[in-house]
Formats: sequence, C-alpha cells, structure tokens
Amino acid sequence: MTSLYDEKLDRSKYEGHGEYVQDIAKYKVLEVYERLKEDPVPPSLIIGADTMVTMGDVIYGKPRNEVEAFQMLSR
Repeated sequence: MTSLYDEKLDRSKYEGHGEYVQDIAKYKVLEVYERLKEDPVPPSLIIGADTMVTMGDVIYGKPRNEVEAFQMLSR
C-alpha cells in the first residue's frame, strides 16, 4: 500500500539529511498504519522508506516528470 503522506517537513529543523529522511519514512508508516489499523486483519508489519538525492549542497526533490528525472540524473 502506498502512503498518502504529504512528505513536506521543515528541513530547517534538521541538522542532517539522514534525520529528515528517517522522519519522512516514519510518517509514511504512521499514515498507512492509521488507515489500516481498523481492518479485520491489520498488518503485523509495515515497512516505510524514503530517498533523498543530493549532490554537494544541492538537494533534489521528486522530479515532476520523466524529462526532469532525466535532467537530474544526467547531472
């Protein structure tokens, strides 16, 4: 199941990229859990993950389309 979490946290509150990505993954899991906890057979395990791509001081967000994805990966 895909999380519907917004994925927008205030990056200025984080010292490192790792903490930011960990919190995004955590909030994704919590969002899925909230939707599934009342199911007749709720899952016993929910795995959450997130990815952050950086180069130097530049943080690349999610590409809006295939062209933008190609441009980002080409850098």
